[in-house]
Amino acid sequence: QQHKIINNKNEKKMKVIGLGPARSGTDSLRSALKTLGFGPTYHMKEILFEESGLSTYNDADLWLKLALAEDETEKNKLIATILEPWNSGVDWPMSAFPEQLLKVYPDAKFILTMRSSAEAWYNSLTGSICKIEANNWSVSIVRKIPLFPFTEES
Repeated sequence: QQHKIINNKNEKKMKVIGLGPARSGTDSLRSALKTLGFGPTYHMKEILFEESGLSTYNDADLWLKLALAEDETEKNKLIATILEPWNSGVDWPMSAFPEQLLKVYPDAKFILTMRSSAEAWYNSLTGSICKIEANNWSVSIVRKIPLFPFTEES
């Protein structure tokens, strides 16, 4: 028996939100959520490749605008705008905004994915995503998105 998510127009769509940073099992969680009927699922891959077939045009700019916004109402509106077509989401940049996600989607289920240690996470990160060459086309997109709360600057 398949389960179907029914969206009431007055109900916010985002049902499940993964708060783990990249390289902490987010792609496995994305796959599981899709299998369980919680797709489409927002992931950093969507910003780069639009694997679900939904447009993410300008999302990197909107995430940056969200990071720089000071007004809470504007922040909430930006989160809702970016995530409107999605039923679930994981990975960065979403995981950088847990407070906003909780405010906008208070009824969503939140899942925290993590590596076994900070060292294991760092090794995975530096051995994969951080090896992207500076002249790669995707770097220009990724650089727009804020890294907090995963940097010392936040």
